[in-house]
Amino acid sequence: MFRFNDSPVPVPNDLPGLMSSVWDDISTPGSGWTGSEKLALANASRMARSGNSSGQTSLPHGAIRAVEVITTEPSAASKQWVDRVTKDIGEPRYIELVGVVAAVTGVDAITQYLGSQLEPLPVAKPGRLVPDVNPGARAGKAWVSMEGPPLPRNALSAVPRSPGNSKPPTRSTLYDQGGAPGSRSRARTFPCPSRTGGHRGVPSQPMLLLHSWPPDRAPSPSRRPGN
Repeated sequence: MFRFNDSPVPVPNDLPGLMSSVWDDISTPGSGWTGSEKLALANASRMARSGNSSGQTSLPHGAIRAVEVITTEPSAASKQWVDRVTKDIGEPRYIELVGVVAAVTGVDAITQYLGSQLEPLPVAKPGRLVPDVNPGARAGKAWVSMEGPPLPRNALSAVPRSPGNSKPPTRSTLYDQGGAPGSRSRARTFPCPSRTGGHRGVPSQPMLLLHSWPPDRAPSPSRRPGN
């Protein structure tokens, strides 16, 4: 799983394990979606990126439409749109849905960047839902409830079991050929959760934070290589 033998750039040693842990997250029952449902959301996101319909599914229509918008036209989302979606499927389920879409989109984009075929989605793990809503999350300036200021690292904080919340916010750095690990002068960093521009054939899309730098040691945008 997640072998990048044909990568045109050196791959951090911990990247395959981190991506495998994301696959583990999206196949495990969460707070509002079962493992099978989370994988159906992930598949719907992949289908939307390819321009195809997700086909027959037991997921609510509102959830499928939300996946399509977040995946292919996130700039079309608005506070009013989010309010309609959360009224339809519930705010915790919407937040967890966003986590799933961000997870599979980020992993797929990095996989393609490294010259590999998309990894098959994992097999769903059995189990019941584990309702888990953060009592410290509050409605504020953000479009959904969250704990702390409305910053990307807190975007999924209202639902601790959302993909990406099982580990600290992280960032993965890939190095161009010729750039030795530890040499930031040749590094290219995948940002999140804002929309990123196309990069070496990878289309503009939301990305997932994966990690080589601890968040408190990551270089500031003004110092980040390539800017």
